[in-house]
Amino acid sequence: MAGSNQPLPGTGSSRPPPRADGAYVRPRHYAWADLLRRTFAVDVLDCPECGGRLRLLATIT
Repeated sequence: MAGSNQPLPGTGSSRPPPRADGAYVRPRHYAWADLLRRTFAVDVLDCPECGGRLRLLATIT
């Protein structure tokens, strides 16, 4: 679902686990798909044809 604020399965943790004292701890890393979804409101892992989830097969550096 594009534009929803729900955490996406398989894209990493969008929030770190809560601490015992209740203080917020900023995560060290964000998944690239999470950053694109938060910045541009576009879910790059949504299939445009069927609406299913896409998988990352390879990265080229």
